[in-house]
Amino acid sequence: MDRRNSRPQRPRLPPELPASSKIVLADDLELFQLTVQGDFSGQRSWRLTIEETCISQASFVGADLRRIRLADVRIERADFSGADTEEASFSRVEFVDCRMSGALIPQAKLHDAAARDGPSSMSSVSNGPCHNAIAK
Repeated sequence: MDRRNSRPQRPRLPPELPASSKIVLADDLELFQLTVQGDFSGQRSWRLTIEETCISQASFVGADLRRIRLADVRIERADFSGADTEEASFSRVEFVDCRMSGALIPQAKLHDAAARDGPSSMSSVSNGPCHNAIAK
């Protein structure tokens, strides 16, 4: 099947996700099957892995998230303004009503990524492959 003209796949999420608000970012942290909320502004977490998770109403303003890996993640009403996500990998990721102005996303790999509603944009991605990535 030729996927170049198809719509991005939506994240594959379990029907219920436990809430977690006591997360402190750290290098090599792995988050799996959670609903994440909180203020992570200015924090650092290199090689952060987030899978099968919903991030809701969280702030990552100015956060250093180099080599972040997101797979099957829905992000809603979050702020990534000025965040550094150099060499990020996004697979089946959906940004809904997110703010991403000034976010650094060089050398990112996007597979089935979408930005919808609000000021979110994937237009600042540079030097990385994009497969089924859209911004509406």
